[in-house]
Amino acid sequence: MNIWIYVISRDAGMIMAVFVLIYAAVAGILYVSNQPVLYTELVSFATHYGQIQKNLLKEQVLPYALLTEEGKIIWMNRKFMEVAEKGPEYSRNISSIFPELNRKVMPGDGQEHTSVELSYGESDYRADMKLIHMDEDVKNSHLSSTVEFEGALIALYLFDITEINHYIRENQEQRMAA
Repeated sequence: MNIWIYVISRDAGMIMAVFVLIYAAVAGILYVSNQPVLYTELVSFATHYGQIQKNLLKEQVLPYALLTEEGKIIWMNRKFMEVAEKGPEYSRNISSIFPELNRKVMPGDGQEHTSVELSYGESDYRADMKLIHMDEDVKNSHLSSTVEFEGALIALYLFDITEINHYIRENQEQRMAA
């Protein structure tokens, strides 16, 4: 735009060029002086957002846990701790709590999702396990140049099916027999 104004009127073009240079200098100074503040705000937002997500997962009503591919517990939410009657420091294999969840039923080898019915205490559960591939996330992160990681995690969800099973048994018991 400055060039077109310069073509139309040399004096107006020179005045506009001075204002454009002043504007560029002020914008550059403001950018350089406020850049640390902007980065701080972005990091603060990301941290708060991550904490909110973590709290939502922790307080989720559905029992949820993260496992290694071998079945070792990495993390579990409060509801899962209540069901399993274990504390947050518990990091043994999931089969030590639920024997039905052994290596044979874990997702892997081309299988992305598995589901197993199990009993624990006085309750029946359906355990849904989903494979979460982590290699793409690590490649896209700042760790990609320092860490070679190929692997996955397993997300474990427990659904209480005690009441459903009770009604199914009750329905079967009430059927007429010929």
